[in-house]
Amino acid sequence: GEAFFSLRQWQDAIAAYDHLLKAYPDGELAPKALYARGCAEQQAGRLPLARSTFSEFNARFPTHALAPACTSALDTLTRDLDAASKRKERESVAKELADINAFVHGARFAEAREAAERFLEAHAEHAQAADLRFLVATCAYKAKDYSRAAAYYRTFLARHPQHPRAATARGQLADSLMQDRRYDEASLLLEAICRDTDDPHEKARATLSLGDCDTAQGKWNEAERRYLSVEVLQESDALRPVALGHLADMY
Repeated sequence: GEAFFSLRQWQDAIAAYDHLLKAYPDGELAPKALYARGCAEQQAGRLPLARSTFSEFNARFPTHALAPACTSALDTLTRDLDAASKRKERESVAKELADINAFVHGARFAEAREAAERFLEAHAEHAQAADLRFLVATCAYKAKDYSRAAAYYRTFLARHPQHPRAATARGQLADSLMQDRRYDEASLLLEAICRDTDDPHEKARATLSLGDCDTAQGKWNEAERRYLSVEVLQESDALRPVALGHLADMY
């Protein structure tokens, strides 16, 4: 065992020490052989096995002269194994995020949503959790699963009301409700946006969507008033022609 150890032939050294320990489990060389086997296992990169061997040594020979060295080796192994575990977890997380991005870039929205959902189940407090919840909702929306998209946008807004994408999420939630023919819910949300926002463009977009809600329900007078308020009152250059186009379609 010692000869193989000196030659750095770790597996042969482990086999020799193991043979000795099985043949003479209570022999006078058993403590040295057990400690040396742990060292050989550590050198061979078999860290969990080495930790088990050193733990066995401490349990069997707590007062042996090699016990302090064994404890020190255990401490080192524990740190190394913890570091390896964290590194492996980081690599796994990075791969999962890369897979999600690949699905999104490939317009495979159902797969992206499912992968992001699995990620959030495993890493609910990850630094990118908020962005992933928004992504899950957006993927459901793009896949035209509007009922699910609405539920996800609500979850996102409930958990991250101050997120930079909160305003976008509110608009997408309203549109998801409209697409799902839940016009009363959509109208309540859009009216709240108009009431609460200080952004004239956000208010104009919400008013335009309210007009679309009214049109879908055949509320022609209300829709006309909404569209005209976008064109006249909101003074939104970008949305003015859109509002007039929707008004013409309604007429």
